Order: sequence, then structure tokens, then C-alpha cells
Amino acid sequence: MNPERWRQVEQIYCSALEVEPDERENFLNKYCADDASLRNEVERLLKRHSEAENFMESPAVELAARALFGEHANGCVEIPGRVPANTAVEDPAPAGAQQHGPGPGTDIVKNRHPKHAPWWMYAVAAAFVIWTAIHHYTVYRAPGIPGIAVQAVKGEGEAIVGSQIISVTPGSPAAIAGLQAGDRILISKSDRLLSPEGGVNFLYLESGRTYRLEVDRKEVKKIILLSVPMRRISSIKPMLILRMNADAFLLILAIIVGFLRPNDISARWGALMMAISSGAFVNWATQPGSYATLSGLPLIIRWLAAALPAVAASMAGPVGLTFFSLFPRRLFHRRWIWAVVWIPAVFALPMFLLADNAPIMSSEGWMFNPNSATRMKN
Repeated sequence: MNPERWRQVEQIYCSALEVEPDERENFLNKYCADDASLRNEVERLLKRHSEAENFMESPAVELAARALFGEHANGCVEIPGRVPANTAVEDPAPAGAQQHGPGPGTDIVKNRHPKHAPWWMYAVAAAFVIWTAIHHYTVYRAPGIPGIAVQAVKGEGEAIVGSQIISVTPGSPAAIAGLQAGDRILISKSDRLLSPEGGVNFLYLESGRTYRLEVDRKEVKKIILLSVPMRRISSIKPMLILRMNADAFLLILAIIVGFLRPNDISARWGALMMAISSGAFVNWATQPGSYATLSGLPLIIRWLAAALPAVAASMAGPVGLTFFSLFPRRLFHRRWIWAVVWIPAVFALPMFLLADNAPIMSSEGWMFNPNSATRMKN
């Protein structure tokens, strides 16, 4: 087979791969017309392609083409037997013209999308980069531990009114400030060091802040200034640093995959799956001072930090299932299956967003809970 003939076969074959199987008959009728030999060659390649069991067998289509047509068979795309989703079929003959197959030099496959990634991919990538940056920021900006163990003290009506110090860690900020075991601190006089439940408000601790505490020591009231320094980087556990690096590496890999193949639907879903998974390595919300750190950031960043984990948690399953149903080969074509996969996730998303988690429901300044700011100031 000469190069021009192979080019015709290759172009029709590549385009036919993007057509639904039940529509290929009409496609071949249109583009092969009365050229029986052309149609036979294309159908032979399509048959080889459909017989491939998995991704590792797909190069067999390329090898078969080389065996049938010689070294002129260069393959459709980088992955043999597949054509990018950004291709469209262009009618090779003008209206009313008779033509047996595409003529020499006629392009059947043409580019209909730009090579560059669409704007929304940059927006999604930026959101995940900011999210990951917040992870690292909250870890490295975390305050040191005050060094006190407390238990709640109840007042009238079993309401928690304060805390009693059980023990003080030697050499800790609390010990340096002069706090002692047995000291009692009212929540209203703790300068927000204590939570409404009577424990130390670790998630709202602020690095470098000095807390003014009114302490009841053996019925004598004292004013003690407790300074909470920033945590030393050397005190961060190696496993936490390893998880943070894995977090960043997976996100970088997701961005590379997505932007190297911006018009490949499998690459897009794979990149999104990796980006969502990158947030699973470090639970920034459990880091000391994480919510206090958020409160000092611009409002839109706070909303992003709160909403994106909820969206990721809701969509992780459907995104992963979608990717594996498309790669290495599409598993199903029925639209109702996609509805079964995605509709529950869409309905579950508000539940994740409105769940009683601190970034949305109890951080100072969030609008979902009008009582949160008042509660935190008590």
C-alpha cells in the first residue's frame, strides 16, 4: 500500500474511533462511499482495536497496521489506536459531489480546540495550589503548645464556666508564665485561650500572642500573662513533613498531567483525581492554630479553604470512578450510569458544605452561624 492510500485509511480509522460503535456503520458509509477496499482496511483495524483487552494490548493495533501496510503506518496519536478528543471529522467532498473515499491530500481529521488549556483549568489549578499553600502555611505558622492540661469546671445548672489546671509541663510557656496546677480560669476571663467546652482552644491559638488570664489561685485572683511562641520547625515531626511533601508532589504531578494533555478527557479526570487526593495526606484542620491562621487571611481565601475540602470529599468517589471508567478504555456509554454516579454526589455536596466543621460553622467571621462570633468572644 502506498503512503497516500495509507494516509486515507489512517485518517478515517482515527476519526471512526471517536464515533459511537452503533454509529460507525453510517460513518463508514459516508466516508468510504463505494470504495470497498478502503472500507475493508478500516474495518480490519477497528476490529483489531475492539479485540484489545486492555491498555497494554492496544499497541497490537499499531503492530497490526504495520504488518498490513508496512512502515508507512505511523499510528494515529501517541497512544496507538486512539485519537485525541479534540478532533472532528470534516466532510471531504462538497455537497452533491461524487467521491469514492477521501482524495489525496484531503484532511479528514482537523483540530477544533486550541492546544492551550481552557481558562477554567487554570482556575481549578490555582484553587488547589492555594489550598495546598494553606496546608503548609498553617503547619509552619502553628503556635507552640502552652503546656497545660485542664479539666472543665461546672457552675450552676451544670453549665461549664471555666477550667482547672491539672498539670503544667516544666519549661513550657505556661510554666514560664507562672501558672500552677490547681489554678482555675474562667472562660470569660481566659482571653479566648479556653474553648466553650472548657478545654484549651488549640485550633484558635495564635502564634506570638500574649494572653491575659485572670486566675483564681486558692481564692486569690491573679493576672498572668501567657505568651505563646511560634512552633519551632525542628519540633515538627518528620512524618508530618513527609506527608506534606507527598501532598505537594501529588499536586505538582496532577498539574503536569493536566496541562501536558489539556484536551485529553482521561488526563483531565486523572489530574483532578490526583489533586483531590493530594489533600488527604495532611489534615490541616487538626493543626494547632489552624483556624486562627485562617481568620487572618482574606475572606475569599477563607471560603476557599473551607469549601474546597468539602467539595473534594463529596466528589472524590465520583471523580475516581469516572477516571477509571475512561482509562485505559471506556467501560460504558449509557448516560443513565453517569447519572447514577454523579447525582448522589451533587445532592450530598450541601451536606458536606454545611456540616458542623469549624472552618464554616464556628470560625469567627463566618456567616453561616450568627452566634459563632459571639460565642468565641465569651
